[in-house]
Amino acid sequence: MMLIIFAIIATVLAFVQNSIMFAFGFKEGAIFAFPLSFIGIFIAEIILIWAGAFFIRRFIKTKREALFIVYSLIILGIAELTLPVSYGSIYFKHVQRKSVLNRIELTGKSVEILASEHEIGSRFALKYSLQFPKAGHYLTFPAYIELNDKSQVFGHYFRKLHTEYYDERFMFEPSKSYDFIAVFDSGSKRFDMAQENANVQICDEKSYFMTCRTIKIEVGALLKHAVASNPAPAAHEPVVSVDNFWDIAEKSIRLADLKIASKQTKTESPLEFSFAITNRGNKNIKIPDERFSSLIQINYAWEAIDEAAKKTQVTPGIYRFGNSVSAGGTQFTFHKKDVISPGEKVLIQDKIDFVRAFRPLAPGDEERGTFWPQMGTGKL
Repeated sequence: MMLIIFAIIATVLAFVQNSIMFAFGFKEGAIFAFPLSFIGIFIAEIILIWAGAFFIRRFIKTKREALFIVYSLIILGIAELTLPVSYGSIYFKHVQRKSVLNRIELTGKSVEILASEHEIGSRFALKYSLQFPKAGHYLTFPAYIELNDKSQVFGHYFRKLHTEYYDERFMFEPSKSYDFIAVFDSGSKRFDMAQENANVQICDEKSYFMTCRTIKIEVGALLKHAVASNPAPAAHEPVVSVDNFWDIAEKSIRLADLKIASKQTKTESPLEFSFAITNRGNKNIKIPDERFSSLIQINYAWEAIDEAAKKTQVTPGIYRFGNSVSAGGTQFTFHKKDVISPGEKVLIQDKIDFVRAFRPLAPGDEERGTFWPQMGTGKL
């Protein structure tokens, strides 16, 4: 009887060992097209485990259980070496990665109060320094604060300093401190200056098996001290040098001359339009990697402007910007340019293809309605 129980335990272990392979197979339905690629080793394990159990039970008279345990461990071990990915190997790598992340040190922290339309302390910059134990491409995410009512206020990275830190290709070196700045604006929400903590999440890679760690930073005392030291802040964001490239670009680059080929178009026809990216500053702006997308992001959205249009159902899964519905973004592929001079305009022509690309607003059963394109820019 004990031999059968051990065989069942070995079967469960084999199933757990292969669970990652099952997950990959069912994720895209590939397991139905190539079943042996995902469950072949598992089937072989089960056959060998139970064949071994019946053989030992029938022909071995002494120490059956001990012999079967050794035999099962050998089968599971061989499978572990054979499987492309297994629960055991993933768990072992996770422990190793978690160990590295747990050795990341918080080497500094400070708070700068910023000007806000709301009460003093509702907008501030949290600066924190991290030291990594091992060279690698770490993914750092902006800090967030969880308030007493369980709502969250997310900071956004101040990218005008150390922009390279946020590139996934950037290599962090050990024994060196890296400074990050996250700007928070709680608006009308109130911070408890005695208790709040900021949470910083850091992951080792962007993948299905990414491992993460959350570092808590006590900001309550820092925030209270910063408010007392600067009760009337004037700056809306952290101060940078006058020659800071990203600050100059943000204040200089603008959109202009939006023109739509036709204000009326059929559903099956693309909407064609053009606009210009212009430099309204007094300095040349060098375009990183000769790609406008490295400097500016432009998204399009549709907004219903009459009552009939507002009754139209939005296609599930389409991203919304308030009352507007996502209609795509600018394609900069063919606009290679290294510098944009003061006063210069770069014409961008684009179109939205309703049929081939997407259907941002699906007509209702009886009414179609009218929609007007809205264009806006993201942060530099």
